[in-house]
Amino acid sequence: MVDITSHINFARLLLGKTKDKFDLTSYVLGAIAPDVVSGPTNDSAYRLHHFILGETNPDLAFFLETTRTFREKSNVSERSFIDGYYAHLWLDNYLRNYGEDIRMVNQPSLTSKQIKTFFKQNIRHYNMIAIKDFITEVRTPTLKMREIPGLDMISFDMVTKLWNQFVESFKKFNEAEAMTIIITREQHERFLEQTAKEFIKTYNTIFQTSVEWSVPNYCRK
Repeated sequence: MVDITSHINFARLLLGKTKDKFDLTSYVLGAIAPDVVSGPTNDSAYRLHHFILGETNPDLAFFLETTRTFREKSNVSERSFIDGYYAHLWLDNYLRNYGEDIRMVNQPSLTSKQIKTFFKQNIRHYNMIAIKDFITEVRTPTLKMREIPGLDMISFDMVTKLWNQFVESFKKFNEAEAMTIIITREQHERFLEQTAKEFIKTYNTIFQTSVEWSVPNYCRK
C-alpha cells in the first residue's frame, strides 16, 4: 500500500505543473480519499474504494467509464476531487509496475525485511519534508458536493477526518530524525518528478487537454 504522504506529494507535483484550473483542497482530498479504507488488498471494502476488479491493480478504465459522464457536467470542486481520486489510483498502478526501477543505496549487511522497512521510512520522511509548506495551502476541508456516481461509497466526512488526522500527526514530524539510508532524497525526487511527467502525458491523452507546466510558489525549492 502506497503511503498517504506519497499521494499528497504527488498531488503537490501535479498541481504545481499545470495551469488547468483545479480546486487545490478538493484535489488533495480526492487524492487521499481511497485510503479512508485501509487493510489488505483482498479486503472487499479496500477493493471497492480502489476499483480493483482483478488481482491487485486498480482498473483505471473502469474508473474513467464510471465517472466520465458526471465529470463532464461537474463544477470545479467536483472535477478536482474526481481527478485527484484518479491520480491516486494511477500512482498505485504505476508504483506496482515501476516501483522496482527506483535506484537504492547498496546495503549488503541488511536483510530484505530491513531494507523494505528502512525504504518506507526514507520515502515517508522525504515526502514529509516536501509537503510541509504545501499542506498549509489546503484550506480547512468543508467538502460540500453532490454525490458522485461511482464514488457514492465515499464518505466525505471520513475523507475530511483522514486529512485532519494526517495534519495532526504531522506535528510530531522530526525533520532531523536519524535514518538508515536505502534511497537518497535526490533519487526519490527524480523518480517522483519523472512519474508526474508520465501522469501528465496520460492525463492530456485521456481528457484531450493540453496541460501547461508552471511552478507556483508552494512548489518552489
